[in-house]
Amino acid sequence: MPVLHRGHRVTFRGALPHLLKLRQDLGRVRTIWRCKCSAGPCLRRPTVDLPILAWSVCPYGLLRSPHLVTCIQLERLARIAPVDGWPGDLPPWLVEGVMVLREANGG
Repeated sequence: MPVLHRGHRVTFRGALPHLLKLRQDLGRVRTIWRCKCSAGPCLRRPTVDLPILAWSVCPYGLLRSPHLVTCIQLERLARIAPVDGWPGDLPPWLVEGVMVLREANGG
């Protein structure tokens, strides 16, 4: 999932810490970036730099990306019960995403 951050292409792994920061300060971001998109990717281009990050695509669309949603769901499920095939049978981006989420959540 290549996305553009400050004009540079980044991988999902590279974008994930920035997306998590964005999720934490979503209220403040919404006062500046007032996109009304609600489902799926948003093609609207930001006209202002966000105070947290300078994305070249709508940040709300990125927060709904299938990659991020899947990582969040798996991380939540893993708190309830062991995940079959963890970590060797899962795609590397998913394992890495869950590990970044765990680190961001303090463990």
